[in-house]
Amino acid sequence: MPSPTRVLLVDDDETMLTSMAAVLEEHFEIQTCSSPLAALRLLATETFDVVCMDWKMPEMDGIEFFRTLEKQLGERMPSCVLITAHTAELLDQVSVDSRKLLGMLRKPFSPAELIQRVGQFANIARMKISNTRLKAAVRGTG
Repeated sequence: MPSPTRVLLVDDDETMLTSMAAVLEEHFEIQTCSSPLAALRLLATETFDVVCMDWKMPEMDGIEFFRTLEKQLGERMPSCVLITAHTAELLDQVSVDSRKLLGMLRKPFSPAELIQRVGQFANIARMKISNTRLKAAVRGTG
């Protein structure tokens, strides 16, 4: 039996965190953080498959959080979903390569849209893990 998909929700709005967690907890293992800095500390010690974060947060915005996470985790980088009402503004701020690990979910969204988007990026995370294992196995036999 595969391990449950671990999802970290990062948002300074406690009501939004509670709502998203309630929607997702039937499908995924959920943890929440109301501070991007606290989330970075948590991600340094724990592994998550998907991180969903708000774009507008007081300590750092979602793009800065994503870039910091890329530098901090490298190969261990989880898939990320940026939640915002301003998707068009964000595309220019993220490189094409980084977009492979960064999805966006436009506010307002339905519970079904949230579940679907997190599920899509959980699948990407599983494929990345499988690919990493396959590469390691190939290197081990070469």
